[in-house]
Amino acid sequence: MRLRPPPKQALPHSISYKVANGEDDWGKPSYTEPVTIEHARVDEGYDFKQTGVNATDDMPNALIVVFSRYNPDLPTFENKGLITFNGQESTIVKVVPLYFMSDEIIGYELEVK
Repeated sequence: MRLRPPPKQALPHSISYKVANGEDDWGKPSYTEPVTIEHARVDEGYDFKQTGVNATDDMPNALIVVFSRYNPDLPTFENKGLITFNGQESTIVKVVPLYFMSDEIIGYELEVK
């Protein structure tokens, strides 16, 4: 997807991101220390529709957009990473890199559940 970043005022939210890095002694996933990302946009009412044979229970219920222009140390997001917003943890189910006029990634769309 090729696009230009919106103005900073359109990205009013702050999120935390943790990467899965194995399992603890009880077999539950363990995560890295959270990284705070300012200037994100979280659309919690995002409507994903998937029907038919390929429909799954892993349908996302929110869309998060972040840009490297406003977050120079933006991590490389991974599926199954955790995003915390307003005290609620969500799991990333899809990472979509965003491009503008080159192969350089200028941001990400994160579909979370």
